[in-house]
Amino acid sequence: MDVGSTEDIEALMEDMEYIPGHFHLDLNLNCDPTGPGELRRRDTYLRWDSLRAELEAEAGYLQYAVRNLLGLLAFHLDQLEMAEETFRSICKEDPGNLNAWANLGYVYDKLGREVDAGECVENVSQLMGLEAGEASKEESRLLAARCLAEQAYAHPYDVELDREDDLRERLSAALTLYNRALDYGGQLIPREEKRSWYFKMATIYVRLDDIVKTKVDSEYSRLSHYNKGLRLLTETLKSEKTQHKALAWCYVGIMLERKEEFTTVPMSIHDCGYSGSDPLSCYGTAIKLASDDAFILNLLAKVFFLLGKHEMTTGICNMALNVLPDPELNWQAYCTRAKINMMVYVRDLERAKQGHGGIPDRQNLTEARKDLEKVLTVRPCLRTHLEMAQVYYYMGVDALQESLLVDEGAVNHALVSLSQALQCELGDSLPDLHVLRGRCLLLKGEEQNAADCFKRALQLERPGSTDTTALRCLLVALLALFTQGGPDPGPAITQLEVWVQKAEERYPDDTVQAELRSLCRTHTAEVTELSRALIRTGRLDLVKRLLETVQPKLVKKRLKARSFSISICKEDPGNLNAWANLGYVYDKLGREVDAGECVENVSQLMGLEAGEASKEESRLLAARCLAEQAYAHPYDVELDREDDLRERLSAALTLYNRALDYGGQLINMMVYVRDLERAKQGHGGIPDRQNLTEARKDLEKVLTVRPCLRTHLEMAQVYYYMGVDALQESLLVDEGAVNHALVSLSQALQCELGDSLPDLHVLRGRCLLLKGEEQNAADCFKRALELERPGSTDTTALRCLLVALLALFTQGGPDPGPAITQLEVWVQKAEERYPDDTVQAELRSLCRTHTAEVTELSRALIRAGRLDLVKRLLETVQPKLVKKRLKARSFSML
Repeated sequence: MDVGSTEDIEALMEDMEYIPGHFHLDLNLNCDPTGPGELRRRDTYLRWDSLRAELEAEAGYLQYAVRNLLGLLAFHLDQLEMAEETFRSICKEDPGNLNAWANLGYVYDKLGREVDAGECVENVSQLMGLEAGEASKEESRLLAARCLAEQAYAHPYDVELDREDDLRERLSAALTLYNRALDYGGQLIPREEKRSWYFKMATIYVRLDDIVKTKVDSEYSRLSHYNKGLRLLTETLKSEKTQHKALAWCYVGIMLERKEEFTTVPMSIHDCGYSGSDPLSCYGTAIKLASDDAFILNLLAKVFFLLGKHEMTTGICNMALNVLPDPELNWQAYCTRAKINMMVYVRDLERAKQGHGGIPDRQNLTEARKDLEKVLTVRPCLRTHLEMAQVYYYMGVDALQESLLVDEGAVNHALVSLSQALQCELGDSLPDLHVLRGRCLLLKGEEQNAADCFKRALQLERPGSTDTTALRCLLVALLALFTQGGPDPGPAITQLEVWVQKAEERYPDDTVQAELRSLCRTHTAEVTELSRALIRTGRLDLVKRLLETVQPKLVKKRLKARSFSISICKEDPGNLNAWANLGYVYDKLGREVDAGECVENVSQLMGLEAGEASKEESRLLAARCLAEQAYAHPYDVELDREDDLRERLSAALTLYNRALDYGGQLINMMVYVRDLERAKQGHGGIPDRQNLTEARKDLEKVLTVRPCLRTHLEMAQVYYYMGVDALQESLLVDEGAVNHALVSLSQALQCELGDSLPDLHVLRGRCLLLKGEEQNAADCFKRALELERPGSTDTTALRCLLVALLALFTQGGPDPGPAITQLEVWVQKAEERYPDDTVQAELRSLCRTHTAEVTELSRALIRAGRLDLVKRLLETVQPKLVKKRLKARSFSML
C-alpha cells in the first residue's frame, strides 16, 4: 500500500469512534508470543478447531462473529488463503459486515494486493456513514453495534489466558464492548438479536462470578456480577428461540445453586421472581424444552459436563441418542458419553487407591470404547484418537496398581491410537499425548523410550505451569534407568541432573522440590542407592536437593477443638457447652484473657445474676446444654465391656430426663402466658384463615385474564398473611407462601410504575425480614420511605426500617459500625420528611418493644462517641417533670 493510502487510513481512523476489524484488538493473538512459538501455534490451532463446533450453535448475525474469529485464527496459523476465503464469504453473505471488510483489507495488504485492499477501505468508509446524511448514519449505527458485538465475542477466545487475572481482563473487555454495542444500536437492534447478546453477556458474568469467588472479599465484588448475570438470563428467557430459552434456564439453575454461597440472598433472585424456585426445577425445564432436539440436548450436556454433573450429562446424552442415534449426525453425544464413562472410571480408581471405595467398574471402559469406535468410523480426529488411547491404556493396566501390566494387547492398541493421533495436525504438540505414550512404553519395559516421551511432554509445558505430571513420570523413568544401569550408571545420573535443572527453570518455586520429595517417599530404596552413587562420583548438587526434601519441617498444629468451638459460638451465641469448651482450650493455650471472657459469657447465659425473666430464658439454654452432654455419652471410647457401655447409656438417659425437666415445662409455660396475654387484651380468638384461601382463589382467576400491578400486589398480600402466624406476625409458618408472595411482588415490580408504590416495598421488606435477609429488607424499607410524600403521617416504612436496622446492629458482630451509620442517616432523613414528633413517637415505640436491643445500641453509640442518636433515644424515654398540686397543702392553706 503506498504512502498516500496509508495517510488516508490514518486520517480516517482519527475520526472514528470505533475501529472495525479484529487485527487491531488488544488480544494476545495479535501480539508476539510470550513463550515458545510452537506453543502459541498449538493453542491457536486448538482454539480454531473448537470454534468450528461453536459455529453450528450460532444462528443469525452472531454466526458472522464466529466466522470472523475463525478467519483471524486461520491468519495467525499462516493460512492466509483460508483467512481470505473466510472473510470474503462473509462480505458476500452480509455486505454490511464492517469487521469482515476491514479484516479482508488487512489480509489483502499482507498479500500485496493494494488495489483490493483500497476497495475494502472504501467499503468500510461508506458503511460507517462518515460522509452520509442523518438517515444513513442511523443505519450505520446498527452496523456499528454489530461490529462491536462481534469484537466482544472474540475476546474470551484469546490464547495464553492461563492466569485468572488475564482471563478476567478479557471477559471484562468483552462486556465493555457488548455494552457499547447496545448503546450504539439502541432500539435499532432486532429484539431476538439483542437477546442473543444478552445471553452471551450472561454467560460471561457467570464465568466472572466463578473467578471472583476465590478472591479475597469475594462476596462484595461478585455480587454485582451475579445480579447482572441473573437479570440478563431472565431477559433471555423471553426469547422465541428454544435453544436460548433452554440454555438460559440451565444457567439460571446454576445461579440458584450458587446463592447459598452468599451470606445474604442476592436481591436479583427476588427481583427476577426466583424466590421460591430451586435449581433442579430449572434444569428440568431446560431439559423438557430440548427433549426432542438432539442439537440443543448436546449443548445442555456440554454445560452439565463442565459443571461435573456426570449422571445428568449421561442421561441427556442418552436422550439425544434416542432422538438421533446416527453417529455421523450426532457424534457429539457419543463423544460426551464416552468422556463421562472414562472420567467415572478414573474417579473411582483414585478413590480405590485412597481406600475410599472398591474396585472401579471396568464396564465403563468397555462402553467408552464402543462409543468412540462409532465416532472414529465417521469423524476421526486428534482428540478422539487420544481419548481412545486413554481407554485402551486403562484396559491394559491393573485396576488398582497402575504400574502393573495385565493386558499387553490393550496397551499395544493404545500405542497404535497414539501413533494415529500423532499423524494429525499438531498432534506432536500435546503434552498429554506424550505423557500417555511414555506410560505405555514404561509398562512394556522400554524405560529410555518412555523417558524421551516424558522429556518431550515437559518441553511442551508452558513456562510457569503447575501441571507436573510429565516431571513426575520422567523422574520415575530415569530412576528405573539408573536401577537397571549396571556397572555404569553415569548416563542415567547425567540425565537426572540435566532434567531436574531444566525443570527448575520451567516450573514455579518449590514445585520441583515437592516432586523430589514425593519420589523419595514412594521409591525410598532406589533413591538411597542413587544418593550413594552420586556421593561416590562426587556429584553432590543433586544429593543436596534430595536431602532437603526429606528434612522434616516444624509445623504448628491448630487445635481442632478450638476451631469447632469458635464456629459453634458464632452460629449459636447461646450455646453454653461451646463457650465452656472454648474457654478450656484458651486456658490450655495460655490465653488467659480470652478464657476469662468465655467464663463471663457462660455466667451471663446461665443467668446467675439475672432477674426472673432472664433466668427463665436461661433454663431453656440449660436444657439444651444437658441434651448435648447426653448426646456425647454413647460416643465415649473404651466401651468394650458391656457394663461400661450400659453405664454410659444410663448416664445419657439421666441427662436427657434432666433436660426435659429443665426446659419442657418452660416451653408450655411460655405458650400459656402468650395465650393468656391475648385473652387479657380482649382481641378474641384466632382469625379464620379460610378468608385468605377464598381471596387467593378469586385473585388467581383475575390474574389469568387481567394481570396488573394492583392484582399482583393484592395476591402478594394474601400469600404474605398465609405465610405468617395468625396472631404473631413476625413468626414465619409457611416459607413457601412467603416465596410465592415475593414472586408476586417481582411481577408487580415489572409493571409500569410498580417500583413507585411504597406499600409494595414495605410488603417486600417484611417478606425478606421473615426469611432472615435483614439488609435486603432494610433496602426495601428505605425505598418505601423515599417514596412517601413529604409531610405524610403513614410511618409504616419508618417503623419497619428501624426494626430491620436494629436487627442488623444486633447481628453486626464485632463491627456494628455500618448498621449504626445507617440508623443515624435514616433517622435524620425521616426527620426531614415526617411532621414534628412523628419520628420521636416511632423511636419511643422502638424503645418499648425492643428495650434490650436499644440499650445495647445506646452503649455502642456512647463507646463510639456518636451521641446525637443517643440523645434522641433518651428523650423518648425521659419522664416529663409535672408540678403536682398537693391537695393536703391547699386545704391547709385555706
